[in-house]
Amino acid sequence: MIKDLEFMFEKSPIRIFLSIDKENNFATILTKKTDSTFSNVCKILKNFEDAGLIKIEKNNKSRTNRLELTEKGKKVRNILLRLKEAMEEWIIKIQ
Repeated sequence: MIKDLEFMFEKSPIRIFLSIDKENNFATILTKKTDSTFSNVCKILKNFEDAGLIKIEKNNKSRTNRLELTEKGKKVRNILLRLKEAMEEWIIKIQ
């Protein structure tokens, strides 16, 4: 399980993963929002899909793929957001 998610502990995957929401649900939008290359975002999204964190809905007409967090992805995202919040509070306390 943890082996499958090791890639998430790098900076880009976490930034990209936490950016996925209702407004940011296309690779091109995530590319701009996270200042990453399109190919890097697509590779990371494929890893997310393989890990069961997102579902990629392919639309052959418009050649765009809509992203959606799975239930597992929503749980992981909530945990990461809580961790980020706790770390920010801790940093403020030690300053």
